[in-house]
This record gives sequence, structure tokens and C-alpha cells, in this order.
Amino acid sequence: MLTRTRELCLLILATIAWAFASLPDVAGAAQQAAPAQPPAQAEGSLSQQVGPDLEAGFAGDQARYDKAVKLVKERLAANPKDPEAMVWNGAITLFQSGTAYREQRLEDAGNLWFQSMKEMDEAVASAPENVAVRMVRGMILLPVARFDGIPEAPEILLAKVREDFEKTLSLSKDYFEMMPLPVRAQVLGGLAESLDRLGKPEEARPYYQRVVAECSGTPQHKQAEDWLAKRAAP
Repeated sequence: MLTRTRELCLLILATIAWAFASLPDVAGAAQQAAPAQPPAQAEGSLSQQVGPDLEAGFAGDQARYDKAVKLVKERLAANPKDPEAMVWNGAITLFQSGTAYREQRLEDAGNLWFQSMKEMDEAVASAPENVAVRMVRGMILLPVARFDGIPEAPEILLAKVREDFEKTLSLSKDYFEMMPLPVRAQVLGGLAESLDRLGKPEEARPYYQRVVAECSGTPQHKQAEDWLAKRAAP
């Protein structure tokens, strides 16, 4: 059983570099969305503070990455149950897992993978009504769930993505249209994709239709157009 678990872990770790190509969008989207939240939630948002630096850090800027990590760790030291710090720490831990794999530190890579999932899940469990926490986990898990053979079945991750983006839409219904276009496209497109891949295409359809109607010019718009065209009535 342990050998099989290691094999599955190595398979997903081999894909982490690709998945992390999407993480700058995660950092940027959460940072962009934070000001659109009600002032009481937006003030002091960790996503506002670390989003741009993590965006640059995931793209290779070590100094800004170190700056963001330091802030997240300081927030956790002050309050180990800070949900935003927990979810961003989970993202950082997943990035570290990919780094460990590339350096052939396979045992470290596996441990960091499972730790990152635990950290993000605990963050959501501790603050299920926090839009920033929901968005960060959902946007990170969506690209990871595109790969087969991961230790957690893709369906498990996709169910979390669906839950996170449905909750994001519900919580932000009064100001969702004020969010930046790339953020709205990622939320609507991610929800549509997760529903479709969970075998619920008819539930996915209205969200793909919203992407086409509301998110022109985004990558998700093209994806939604293609999906709808393939499923058009004869």
C-alpha cells in the first residue's frame, strides 16, 4: 500500500510544475478580488498584502517570494488559526512540494504535498464564509485536479472546487459584478468545468453560458464557447 501511495504521489508531483503555471493567476485574482469585498472583510486582507509578491514569486522572483512567505509565517505565528494565512501557507507548501520534487527530494515532496492539502482544507473548515479563502483553494485545486492518478481522486478535488466557487458566488452576490473580469471568469469558468467533469453537464451549462455572456476576451470565454458549440442541439 505504501509503495502504491508513493507511486501515485510521484505521478502528481511530476505534474506540479505545470499546475503552478496557473498560480500567478490565483495570487493575482485573490488580490484583485479583495477590494471588492465589503470593507469590514477587505481591511487587512492578507490576499491584498501578499498577492502581488506571491504572483511575482511563483514566476521566479525569489526576493518577493521570500517577502510574502515571511509575512504569511508572521501572521501564522501571531495566530495559528488565521484562515487566510492558513490557505496561503497551503499554497506555498504546495509550491515547495514541487521544488522538492525537482530537486529529487522525493520523501520531502510527498510529505509537503499532503501537508498542503491539509492546510488548505483546515483553512476552509475554519472560515467557510470567507471569500478569499474559498477562492484561493478553489483556484489552486482546479489545475491540480486535471491530472489522473493523484493520491486524492480528481473527483474529490473537483468536489472541493465546486463547493468553493459555489460558495464564492453565493457570498459575493451583491458585489460579484464589481470584481475584475479575470476574477469573475475564473470563478464562473472553474465552477462550470468542475461540474462538467463531475458528470453534471446540464448543471455546468448555465455557468458556461454566463462566461460567454459576461466574460468576453478571457481564456475562459473561448473554452465556454467551444464547450457549448460541441453540445449544441442538432
